[in-house]
Amino acid sequence: MDKIYKNLLIVDDEEIILEFTKRILAKEKINIFVYQNGLDAWKFIQHRKVDLILLDLVMPVMSGEQLLQKLNQLKMPPPVIVITGWLSKEVDYRLQPYNILKIFTKPLDINELKSAVLGILRQ
Repeated sequence: MDKIYKNLLIVDDEEIILEFTKRILAKEKINIFVYQNGLDAWKFIQHRKVDLILLDLVMPVMSGEQLLQKLNQLKMPPPVIVITGWLSKEVDYRLQPYNILKIFTKPLDINELKSAVLGILRQ
């Protein structure tokens, strides 16, 4: 399968998730950028093309849901995969207006996450 060159943004306040995700995608030709809160990620997105965002919902400074609201202001918001430690029907309902392709709950399934990321970036 052909390698790809795309920009992946991972936004999670848990260092272990950032390192884990970078490690499983290290052999792919993907530019990986990481931030630990939504505000820093939002600043980055305003100056760089992002092909996919892996986004935690609960973070300090600016939550994932607040970042999703900001992304909706863009003409072409990047697609998002949500990674969360908890998911309720209420949260699922609140996330419906956004460009979310998939939701993963922690603990993550390595193979499913990698497959989803590569599948989206190869489109």
